[in-house]
Amino acid sequence: MADWKGCAARNYKIGRPGQFQPEAVVIHIMDGTLSGTDSWFNDTRAKVSAHYGVGKAGQVHQYVKEADTAFHAGSADRPRWPLLKPRVNPNFYTIGIEHEGLAGEPWPWPLPQLQASAKLVREIMDRWGIPVVPERIVPHHLIRAGKTCPGVNFNRAAYLTALTTAIAPAVTLAPLASAFDVTVIDPTTTRSWPQSESAPVAVKTKGQTVRVAQIADGETLMGNANWYGVGPNEFIWAGATSRPRLS
Repeated sequence: MADWKGCAARNYKIGRPGQFQPEAVVIHIMDGTLSGTDSWFNDTRAKVSAHYGVGKAGQVHQYVKEADTAFHAGSADRPRWPLLKPRVNPNFYTIGIEHEGLAGEPWPWPLPQLQASAKLVREIMDRWGIPVVPERIVPHHLIRAGKTCPGVNFNRAAYLTALTTAIAPAVTLAPLASAFDVTVIDPTTTRSWPQSESAPVAVKTKGQTVRVAQIADGETLMGNANWYGVGPNEFIWAGATSRPRLS
């Protein structure tokens, strides 16, 4: 559920011209904070907006109704988005989502932010009947080539993978009283959250030692739902280690 923040009247347009309705989602980076974006979109000097903003802690703020036109994508500049309509402002048929952070920060985004963003986008796409395909998830720089938005490290393929698991329940993370080491018993790929279809982070080789700082209830594989947090936004299925369960 988004927290409504609103937007200054001159920073968006009520309705969508003609018969246009949302056909794609444009992904942005704020290059700043969520609170700063809240203030800027409500400042009459801004003349810009987006429909939503997603914070690093998973907060979702809404500035413009989906049926209205946010000023987020701008005019095309050396575009590479194949579904761009000639001589039509992309704001008219897209939904814009800003994300707290800086353009040069690493991928993946913090787990709560990535989960909240993927869930929000999946709900939007389901609501408007938008196919979950790469062409409908648009990094802003594919419309305006001079932008680094949504960040130089944004991984659209991994983000699309996150969308496929966005309808899964939120993951509960439990800190441990003390960290411990486990050995990888089979080569495995760590994931950005405890789901086998989530974005890959790193490959762990057989015999490698990793330190466990958190445990999560995640996707059940072979009857085992234990996943270990072994780094920032990095999880390994416990069944691939020398200690498949804490007990």
